[in-house]
Amino acid sequence: MVRERRTWLSMPARYLVILLVLAVTLAPILFCSWVASAALPAEHRPNSLPHPWVWGNYAAVITSSAFWQAVYNSALIAVVATGLAVTLGSMAAFALSRYTFRGREALYALFIAGLLFPLNTAALPLFLLLQQIGLNDSLLGVALPEAAFSLPFTILILRRSCAPSLASWRMPR
Repeated sequence: MVRERRTWLSMPARYLVILLVLAVTLAPILFCSWVASAALPAEHRPNSLPHPWVWGNYAAVITSSAFWQAVYNSALIAVVATGLAVTLGSMAAFALSRYTFRGREALYALFIAGLLFPLNTAALPLFLLLQQIGLNDSLLGVALPEAAFSLPFTILILRRSCAPSLASWRMPR
């Protein structure tokens, strides 16, 4: 293996290129925020921090049962959706990476085409389907579509990770 020889100018040149790319990337954002803030009168300028800090509001939110119910619902939906997506996605990715069968690449392409499907177009049919099967206004009615829409990406990631790591593994005979 031949290793390239570094000159003493190579590292500063890399940092200069990185700083140049950073400046080109951040300059439009900073310019737009400066123009937007200068165009507004002082009383209408957006502020990211609350002006009078009212600590009682934070205490009221944290002590309310509605807040903790929302946290519980979100955590439960995340765990169920992630568990379903990883379980089903790993099974599909393993089959698509290890087994050879007719139509394997076409099936993989179909899963990948699912990444191109806009979620906005599925909102009304999904609502009607969930209404027909009685899952509207339920946590499972949120977790199942979340898992289903994350399956193509899960399969895309896991197929490549299943192939090399499991290719050398042999079952004892």
